[in-house]
Amino acid sequence: MSEYKFFATVYDRMMDDIPYDFWEQYLLQILYRNNVSPDASITEIGCGTGTMTQRLADYGFHMTGIDLSEDMLKEARKKQRVRLFGNRDTEKQGIKRQDAEKQVTENLNSWHHDIKHNIKRDNMQIIESIESNLNANWDNQNTQEIPYIQMDMRELKLPEKQDVIVSVCDSMNYLLTNDDLYRTMKSVRDNLKNNGLFIFDLKTEHLFMTQLDGYAYRENRGDFSYVWTNRYDRVNHIHTYYLKFKHFEEDVANEGKKGFDNPDNFYGSNNRDNESVSILGRILKRKKTIAKDEKCRVLKIEEEEHKQRAFFASDIKEAALKAGFKSAKVFDAGSFTKPLVSSERIYVVLKNQTD
Repeated sequence: MSEYKFFATVYDRMMDDIPYDFWEQYLLQILYRNNVSPDASITEIGCGTGTMTQRLADYGFHMTGIDLSEDMLKEARKKQRVRLFGNRDTEKQGIKRQDAEKQVTENLNSWHHDIKHNIKRDNMQIIESIESNLNANWDNQNTQEIPYIQMDMRELKLPEKQDVIVSVCDSMNYLLTNDDLYRTMKSVRDNLKNNGLFIFDLKTEHLFMTQLDGYAYRENRGDFSYVWTNRYDRVNHIHTYYLKFKHFEEDVANEGKKGFDNPDNFYGSNNRDNESVSILGRILKRKKTIAKDEKCRVLKIEEEEHKQRAFFASDIKEAALKAGFKSAKVFDAGSFTKPLVSSERIYVVLKNQTD
């Protein structure tokens, strides 16, 4: 999937404001409130570059990462290799394996403290059980190699049934129809154990309308820049993100052949490559413009469209029931209270009860 290649390489940098620590702690509370074992098998669908997958693996869970984009998965595997084996860059920076293990310890201690102050007393026995198992799982926490697999969440075929399947960072919003939502829920349920959980989050229409619609953002990161604009269709409940990237690459093959002198005033191109693809709403159109600057670097201007769907309570309920789920809980994200009209994100917990 070359159409996702560049965005995959800068995804983590562009999303560096996501409060992963907060969502990690919240997700852990959901897991342990539902008596999930500390060595449970968990698959993250729409895992992207594997940030949350790796975080959960650090707590001893047996993780698998699933995504439709092979380029995103390549980034996830690259991050995993650095974590497990290090690389020359980390060695130069003096980052050692024991530093990573120390960070895991700090994460665990922080989690213990946060959980004990946020979970009800009648669930404290769960925490004590988890703590007694953490030391036993310590070696696995630091050496587990996570399988990252390219797969469509609507057509999951996992090697074995899972205790939990999760989807965070609004990956489920990339499903653009109610049928896609149902097919994903059915696919997930078919790969869950009895009493297994499906936990996922969704951006709400309130967020699309009040926080994104009509807004534009631009940023220059030095080696690349981008402009990000937004439009929400209130009739079809589809939000479209328009992304325009500008970045340079070295042109070793044609070194010495000069191109245009001022890339900031570039309007034309030496080559144009236009593509149109559809990947669960993630990339709908892509334009790639190529030219060279005076340093023989290739300037690439790429335009992408990403689409997400706002789902409502009736959509979720209908799809879940049709897929065979009989137990559901919905929370205002970050809490354990019911969603409000003003909720910007919700968490849904479905339980696969087959008996």
